[in-house]
Order: sequence, then structure tokens, then C-alpha cells
Amino acid sequence: MSMNIEVTDSTCSENNQAQLVRYQHNYRLESKNVFKLERVEKLVKTIMNDNLESFSYDSSQCIKMCFDTAAKIRQKIHALKFDRYKFVIIFSIVEKNSQSMYAAMGFLWDYQRDNYITHVFEGRTFSAYCCVFALYYE
Repeated sequence: MSMNIEVTDSTCSENNQAQLVRYQHNYRLESKNVFKLERVEKLVKTIMNDNLESFSYDSSQCIKMCFDTAAKIRQKIHALKFDRYKFVIIFSIVEKNSQSMYAAMGFLWDYQRDNYITHVFEGRTFSAYCCVFALYYE
């Protein structure tokens, strides 16, 4: 229901008159392309399996691997074009060395629109953890 308002630019000459189209607010509160949990979960699993399948734990390479994998996940999620959503991706690689890992997060969000997924990849020498938050942005 957006309305077009035609405005002519007064700085242009009469021979070359450009017209600008401005749209009024439509006050739409719902997303046209709603975040689909299953699609993103499948995408994260695929990317993690592909990137980490042949990876062996090396503390000097972990930071780069975390950054590259998180960037690839972010790029693929943005390609799905979920409008009105912001994404936060947390990616960690931990060496398996007879210890356990506990991760806790606290947040305030809209339970109707916001969502998240997690995936854990178990390698021979490491465990990788990914959490993707989809936060609705009005």
C-alpha cells in the first residue's frame, strides 16, 4: 500500500529534468521473508561438515578457521535474504584434552519473532560449536 509521490529536482536544467520517486512509510511490521529455522540449520551443518572434516586441531590455525567458517555461514545466510533480521554468529573450536566445556548465554528477545540454532561438530582432536541468532529488527 505504499504511495508514490513524484518530485522534480529543482537543480536540474529544464532540458534534463530528473524525477525522484519517494515512498511513504507503509507501517508493515511483519517480515515478507520470515526466518526459516530448518533451512539455516541445514546450511550450518553442511558448511561445518565441509570446512571441518579434514581439519586437525592446531591452536595457531583455530582463530583463522573460526573466522572463515563464521564468515562463510554469515554470507550464505545473507544470501537467503531474510528481511528485517540481524544475525549474530558465535563459533568456537575447543581441543579435546580430557576436559568438558559449558557455554551459557543470556539475552532479552521477542519470543514470537527471534530464534536461534546451534550445531556441534565432533572431530578427532577437537569439538566445534556454532550458535546462530536471528534477531528481528523493526
